[in-house]
Amino acid sequence: MEGMVKQLISYNNHNLNLTFPAIIVNTANLRDGMVDVKPIVNYMNPLTWDTFENSVIRDVRLIYPSTSSSTISFPVSQGDTVGVVIQTSDISKFKLGNKDVHDPEYLSYGNCSNAVAYVGFETVQDSCLNPNNYRNGFDAESLNIIHNKGTPSESNITIKKSGEIFISTQSSKSNVNINGIVITSDGDILVKGMSLFSHMRNHTHIGNQGAPTSPPQM
Repeated sequence: MEGMVKQLISYNNHNLNLTFPAIIVNTANLRDGMVDVKPIVNYMNPLTWDTFENSVIRDVRLIYPSTSSSTISFPVSQGDTVGVVIQTSDISKFKLGNKDVHDPEYLSYGNCSNAVAYVGFETVQDSCLNPNNYRNGFDAESLNIIHNKGTPSESNITIKKSGEIFISTQSSKSNVNINGIVITSDGDILVKGMSLFSHMRNHTHIGNQGAPTSPPQM
């Protein structure tokens, strides 16, 4: 009897969905922060060891680093992998906007309708810390923001531990567009190795009489 009880408990625990890797199969509702995902690892019956392919889980809430005032967002696509976590409480009302303390609609422990997905759950080969996945180089000791990684359009913003900031790109047609901003620098700006401050301080023009003018008054 004791062995049977243990087996039943083990079987019940095995049937609880808690967390697992999945692949994004549909992004039609991405604007609402939801994707459809399919678990990557098949279900295994703990008694017979038979395996079964899991069904697609619809409208899984995608988790980004975000607050009421700030957001860091980036594209996700079909084929991206995520880590799925099943919430232990019914989150149906919360997903629809209820942030007040409230009762659940139903008991929902292990129910896939309460799934959320975290981006960045990758294989070892696709690890975001693997420098082989980037064209512009990668420094694990720095803060890195990288887009179009591993492609001819890869662009990086790197903030070093020293405080230096680097912007690099693989594209030959990249522009940095700044609208409505005044750039203030206590140092200098180099353009192709030339000091902009030195140029502004020392440059001259040809005057009305055909002779060079004096440098500008600082």
